Amino acid sequence: MINYRFLFKCTLLIIVGALSLQKKVSGEVFSELSDPSVVSEHRLRLDSGLTLKLNPDIVSPSYLLGEKIKGQIDDTIIVETGAQYRKLGISLSANRLVYDLVQSELDAEGNVTFFREGELYTGPRLSLNPLTMQGFFEDVRYDFTRINGRGKADRVDFIRPKEVILQGATFTTCLAGRPAWELRSSKIIVDDVRSVATTENTSLYWNNSELIPLGNLSFSISGKRKSGLLAPTFSVNSKLGLDLTVPYYLNIAPNRDLTFYPRLVGRRGVQVGADMRLLGQEYYTEVGLQVLPSDKIAGEDRWFGRATARYNLSAKRSVSLSLNRVSDNDYFADFGASVLAASQRILPTTIQMNGVLSGWSYQAGYQGYQVLQDPGAPILPPYEWSPKIALSKNTDFLVGYKDTDISLNVEATHFTHPSLTDGTRLVGKANLSTPFNFGPVKLVPAANLHYTLYKKSKDGNLFETNKRFNINQSLLGVYANNTNDSKSSYERLVPGVSVELSSALERRSEFRGNAYTNTIEPMLFYAFTPYHNQDNFPVFDTSSVTSSLAQLLSETSFFGDDRVADKNFLTAALTTRFLDDEGFERIRASVAQRYYFDRQRVVLPGQPVREDDESDLFFETGIKASGDLSISALGQYTRKLGLWQNQIVSIRFSPKPGRALSFDYRFTRNSVDSADLSFQTPVSNNWYAVGRYNYSFQSRSEASGNQPPGLVEALFGLEYNGGCWVSRLVAQRYVTGSTEATNALFFQVELNGIARVGADPLNALKRGIPNYRRINQLGPMPSNFDNFR
Repeated sequence: MINYRFLFKCTLLIIVGALSLQKKVSGEVFSELSDPSVVSEHRLRLDSGLTLKLNPDIVSPSYLLGEKIKGQIDDTIIVETGAQYRKLGISLSANRLVYDLVQSELDAEGNVTFFREGELYTGPRLSLNPLTMQGFFEDVRYDFTRINGRGKADRVDFIRPKEVILQGATFTTCLAGRPAWELRSSKIIVDDVRSVATTENTSLYWNNSELIPLGNLSFSISGKRKSGLLAPTFSVNSKLGLDLTVPYYLNIAPNRDLTFYPRLVGRRGVQVGADMRLLGQEYYTEVGLQVLPSDKIAGEDRWFGRATARYNLSAKRSVSLSLNRVSDNDYFADFGASVLAASQRILPTTIQMNGVLSGWSYQAGYQGYQVLQDPGAPILPPYEWSPKIALSKNTDFLVGYKDTDISLNVEATHFTHPSLTDGTRLVGKANLSTPFNFGPVKLVPAANLHYTLYKKSKDGNLFETNKRFNINQSLLGVYANNTNDSKSSYERLVPGVSVELSSALERRSEFRGNAYTNTIEPMLFYAFTPYHNQDNFPVFDTSSVTSSLAQLLSETSFFGDDRVADKNFLTAALTTRFLDDEGFERIRASVAQRYYFDRQRVVLPGQPVREDDESDLFFETGIKASGDLSISALGQYTRKLGLWQNQIVSIRFSPKPGRALSFDYRFTRNSVDSADLSFQTPVSNNWYAVGRYNYSFQSRSEASGNQPPGLVEALFGLEYNGGCWVSRLVAQRYVTGSTEATNALFFQVELNGIARVGADPLNALKRGIPNYRRINQLGPMPSNFDNFR
C-alpha cells in the first residue's frame, strides 16, 4: 500500500532540493570542460568529448522513486517495484532498494542497474555507501563506454569514486554476447586517478580458447603515457628478410621519455635503436640513434642518427638544430620502408638562430649536407652555408591618404663546396607598393631594387669534381661557371617596376533550377627590369622557377639571387568561379598567358635563351560536382607548336568513409609521364581491398638520381573488420635506386582499443591512398553517454 503522506514529503524534498541545486549548478556542474570558447551566459560549457566532470564542492541531493515506498525518513526507507535511486552523476535501479540512512548503506536486489560517469554495471545484488561510494556488486556485467570496453566479473569492489577492483573478470571491446576475443584475469584494478589499469594472471582468449598467456599487465586507460613494452612489429621484405622489433617505452618524467627498440633483422643482424624526447617551456629536443654492428651482408657497422632541437633564448630569440647522418650511401636503400624513405640522397644539417631586434627580423645559420651517392646515378652536392646571415623588415606608412607597403631584405652568405668555387655574396633588396581602388577595379603599382656584391675565396677544380663525384663538364649544369675560370668578383644594381590591375565582377545565374553566384575576375600584370649581363657569374643556390599559372602572375623568374632576370612583359589572366548559396565553390577555371616585348637574355648556365614573344597558355580548373566527387586539371600548351608541355589531371571519389578512388596523371615533356591509381573499397561482408599502382612511362629525374621507365610503387592488400578486431595483409614493391627495388609483405592484427601486433602497413596506406580510413573507425566513436541513465 502506498504511503501518500511519506510520498508527499519525498516530493517536497525533491522540489526544495532542485531549487537549491539550480542556484548552485550555474557554472559549477559543468566546470573545467574542454572548449572554453563555447560558453553560455550561465557559464555552461560544451565539452567536445561529452565528459561530465562533477564539481566535488557541490553537495547533490538524493532522490528515491518507486511505486511502493515505506519507512522513516531519518531511519530506513524501502522502495519496491520500479525502485530508483538518483544523485548527480549516479543512477541506480532495481526491483527492491533498502536505504539505511543512519549507516548510509544502500542495498539493491533484483535486476540491478548501476550507472556512474560512463560506467554501467548490471547484476542481481549491490551493496553501496552513497556517501563514500564504497561497496560491492556480485555476478556483474559491466560496460565502460569511455574506453569502449565491456565484460563480466564474479565481483566488483568499489574502493573509492575513481577506483574499482574486478575479481574473476573478463575484458573485451567486442559487442556483448559471444566476443571474438577477450582478456581473462583473476583480478583487474581500474584506477582513474592515475589513469592506469593493472591485471593479474591474464590470458588472451580467441573464440573461447586460450591463445596466449600474458601474465600480469599494466596499461593506460586514458591515452596518457606509461612505461612498458609496446606491441611488437614485424615484416618480411626481399632485402631484410624477417624484420622483428620489440619496443620498450620509458616515461621518465611528464616532459621526458625514451623509446628503446631492439630489432632483429634476419639477413642483417641485430639492430639497437633509441628515441629520446625532452620538452620544456623554453626548449624542445628529440634525438634518435640506430646501430647495427657488423652487417652480415655489408660486413661493416651500419647506423643512422638524427637530432632536432629548439631553444627559446627569450620571447624574441631562438636557436634551432636539425641533423641527419647515416653510415653509408646505401643505408636508406636497404632499411627504408617506402619509396620516399629509400630515395633520400641529400641529408641536411642546419644550425640556426632567429630573432627580432628593433623591428628587424634576423637569421644566422649554417647548413651542410651528407650526399648519398648511387654509382648508377651520381649527383653533385649542393653548396653549404658557412655561414648565412639575413635581415628583413616589413612596414607600411602613409603617403597622402594611401597605405604604402615597404619590405627590406639583406642577406650575406659564404658558400663552400668540396670541389667547386667558394665565395661570399651580399644581397640587398627593397620593394615598395601602394594599392589604389577605383570602385570594382584595383590598381597596385610597385617598385623594387636589387643589389648584389660578390667576391671569390677559392677556385673550383673540374678535375677534382670529376674524380670525387664522377661529374664532368657536360653534367655540371647550372654550376658550369663554378670551376677553374670562375669570376673573381662582381657588383650589380638592378631596379624594377610592376603594375597589377584587377577586378572582381559578380552576377546571379541558374543551372538546373539551382542558383549560383558567377564571378568574372580579369587581371593584367606588367613588369619591367632592365638587362644586366650576368653570363659569367657563378651560381650557388639559384634554380629556374617552374612555369605555372601562379608564376605568370608574379615577377619571380628564379629561386635564389645569383641571377636577376630582365623583364618587359604583360600577363593577362581570367578566372571565373561558380559558388552556391552557401558560398561553396563548385567550379573554378582560370587561363593566363604572358606577352614579351623584349627577348629574354638572362638565363642560368646550360639553359636556352627564350626567343618567343609569348609564353605558353596555362589552364587550371577545379570541379566539385558533389560532396563525393572532385576533378582538377592543369595544363600548359604551346600555341605555335600545337604541343602540350605539361598536364596534370586528378580525380577524387569518396562517397563514404571506407570507399575511395583516386587517379592522377602527370605529364611534363621530356621529364615526367606517369599514372597513379589508388583505391579502398569493400569487396564482401567485412572485407575491404586496398591498392595503389604508380607507373612511369619514361625516364625521370629525381633526388635519388635518374630512374628508368617502369614501376615506381605497387601496393595491394586486404583488410578484414571483425567488429572488435581488424586484420591487414598488404604486399608492396617500390623502387630504391636506378636498378634496385624492394619487395615487402605486411601482416597485422589489431585488437580494438588494446594493441596492434605485426608489421604495420598503415603509414604506407595513408601515404599512398588519398582519403584512406581505418576500417575500424568508419562509424562514430563511442560516447561517454552511450549508457547514460
